[in-house]
Amino acid sequence: MLVRDCKSLEWVSELQLQDNFDQAHPSKYLSLDLVDVSELYHLEVIDLGRRKKHTKCGVLILPRGREREFMFSDPEGQKSLAEQSGFSRLIIVSILQVEPISMEQVQKQLNPYVRLLCFRDSDKVPYLTLGDSLGIREILFHRDGILIEDVKTDEKQETWFRRMIFDSRPSLIQTECVLDEKKQVIYQHLSSGYQKVIVSAIAGLSATKACGSRCLLVGLGGGSLPMFLNQFVSKCALDIVELDPQVFEMAKKFFGFIPDDNRLRVHIYEGCSFIRDLYSKDHEERQDFDAIIIDVDTKDASSAMSCPPGTFVEKSFLECVQQCLSPDGALIINLSCRLESSKKSVIDSLSQVFSQVYLVKVDDDVNEIVIASGPALDAAESFCESSITQGIDGLCGDSIRTALSLLLKSVAKRSKLSHSNHGKFSKGGRGKTKRKK
Repeated sequence: MLVRDCKSLEWVSELQLQDNFDQAHPSKYLSLDLVDVSELYHLEVIDLGRRKKHTKCGVLILPRGREREFMFSDPEGQKSLAEQSGFSRLIIVSILQVEPISMEQVQKQLNPYVRLLCFRDSDKVPYLTLGDSLGIREILFHRDGILIEDVKTDEKQETWFRRMIFDSRPSLIQTECVLDEKKQVIYQHLSSGYQKVIVSAIAGLSATKACGSRCLLVGLGGGSLPMFLNQFVSKCALDIVELDPQVFEMAKKFFGFIPDDNRLRVHIYEGCSFIRDLYSKDHEERQDFDAIIIDVDTKDASSAMSCPPGTFVEKSFLECVQQCLSPDGALIINLSCRLESSKKSVIDSLSQVFSQVYLVKVDDDVNEIVIASGPALDAAESFCESSITQGIDGLCGDSIRTALSLLLKSVAKRSKLSHSNHGKFSKGGRGKTKRKK
């Protein structure tokens, strides 16, 4: 909700809380956008309720570029952070404007609003931040629901990140790339742990194919994942399906994505429809894929599952996917889900269609990777260290090759665990669930 002055904030308190801000409202979340002249802030107010050991309010100022991290943007992360802070009410502040600003300026501008948001008997409200810097943000493009920004979370560091964000899901980073000193995208770097799992899986699968693998990726984003695969997994050819033609243009303009008719072909098409149309062709007319990768998010912010949309895990669609895979092919899904019940439903749907279903939990990443395949593929063997090392092209630096190899080597060691143990690498089968004793 947009708030332009303190009087508006008092009105919001009556509308949102049916009370004033002096009362504690356990588990109450209030989201506000403050506009003060040219300055813009986003506030998240997290209430834990008044307890004997938690009687104060605190303000946490986030460095620019960190506001979309799980701990600061997701309700579960925010609640955990509030509990750790020791405050009854924690106000998390994101700085959205791009102009340079000091901590003193931020505090001066926020003080009138913070006084209204805190308990009346609160002592001096502490302002906290992460490190000594408030970060730097540069907006390169913001139109038609797409934001492209360069951020440096610490002014003292030299690393810049370029990001693509959709207005429909402002807490999700669609693409993040590291930039060099000339602000060119460095494709040797994968910023997300889940992308490393996908690359390692494709590398392992490609190593078993004498003529190389043919893969389908649904969801282009900025194109960092397909560019990495194209550069470092030499035996992999990619078809990419992207719904929004403007995303395709942004990938080329701001992220250096270069399509290639031989190895990186882009189709502007809705992902589910593309695969269903492919399935409707006679088998002789279509070429099966060795891997189909689903890496798209839902536009419904209220959904417990942010990746992928529910239509991509419906049984009827999964049956189409299975028929479009080679006998030893695999379906790879980027899964981000807040509810265990929803996650279990996804695994159960996959288990009804595929004989092998693996769930890979990536350390320090909200996303998980689901790998589903038929009986012809020994996934754990395909993801062993030797297969991955063979699958990564010689152009790949030793550090990247070693990191990917070690990642999937550890994954293979954790295989054949129960579905319910989602913190590990889990395996299930069609029609039954194996449980760890």
